[in-house]
Amino acid sequence: CNPQDQVTELIRRIAHIARDHAVFCVGLTIYSVIVCLTYREYGITNDEALHVKYGEALVRWFVSLGQDAHVLTLEGTVLYGGLFDTAGRLAFLAFGGDPYETKHLCNAFIGLLGVVAAYRIGTLLGGKRAGLFAAAILALTPRYYGHAFNNPKDIPFAVFYLWSVYYLIRTLVVFPRLPASLAISLGVSVG
Repeated sequence: CNPQDQVTELIRRIAHIARDHAVFCVGLTIYSVIVCLTYREYGITNDEALHVKYGEALVRWFVSLGQDAHVLTLEGTVLYGGLFDTAGRLAFLAFGGDPYETKHLCNAFIGLLGVVAAYRIGTLLGGKRAGLFAAAILALTPRYYGHAFNNPKDIPFAVFYLWSVYYLIRTLVVFPRLPASLAISLGVSVG
């Protein structure tokens, strides 16, 4: 297979998906623009400093291959998974800026993935209109939208929960013959 043909096919598939879900794509684009224009407008919550320190300590722990064990002594963080705090710290190291604003932007884009998951669940269960309704309701829920900028625990949990539900529903349709890609997607979202 020619690489140019593969790229052409990929572009054709993306265009087909975008055309098929044009209203959602427009809404998602508007949501993304609003996120990019407003992520600097959110204050620091009471536990964000702790999560920024946790992300710093986690990255130091990974870089030192476990030699810098300061992360294990941080009070109030050892019971939380460190995936999001590590990703926020890595984004800050890659792009610079303010560590809190960088995490707010990362958090908001995780929240955006939740809107995509709501759309996918709605579409799967009731068609495109149901998907649009589910995505719009979630995106316009003030608590979800606000927390999407600075809640590094609940929003990632909610988003992965939504994706878990989506993949569980898809699993029900094909069970017991589960394709490897679906099993991996389900495992990652649940894990």
